[in-house]
Order: sequence, then C-alpha cells, then structure tokens
Amino acid sequence: MISILRDDQSGICMLGEGDDCISTGSQVSVLISTDRKRSQTDACHFFTATPNPQLSLFKPFIFSDEVEL
Repeated sequence: MISILRDDQSGICMLGEGDDCISTGSQVSVLISTDRKRSQTDACHFFTATPNPQLSLFKPFIFSDEVEL
C-alpha cells in the first residue's frame, strides 16, 4: 500500500506539479480481526503528516485505551 501511495504515475501521489490538488499527508492502517481473543496485537496506523509520500517516512502509531501521559 505504501508503494502505491508513492507511485507518481498512478496519479494518487499529488505533488502540486500542475495538479489542482496537493497531498497533505498519507495514512496506511493495518487492521486486526474483530475477534479480540484471536488477535495478539492492536491495529497499527502509519502516518506521514507531510505532503510528499515519495520522500516521507511512514511513522507507526497505535491507539490505545491504556495510554499514560
């Protein structure tokens, strides 16, 4: 999925070079089974928070009810 978001020829990666729209950030999510008994991990989401997915790092983030700030 990350390679698709980085593919300039597909048209999904909009860098503002003649496009009407510019990407503002990219996200890929790895979702888990709805059966929590069988799942060993939580869903993991990867974000860039930058406009260029070709050069950006996808940083992982896990939402959790047990966060301590």
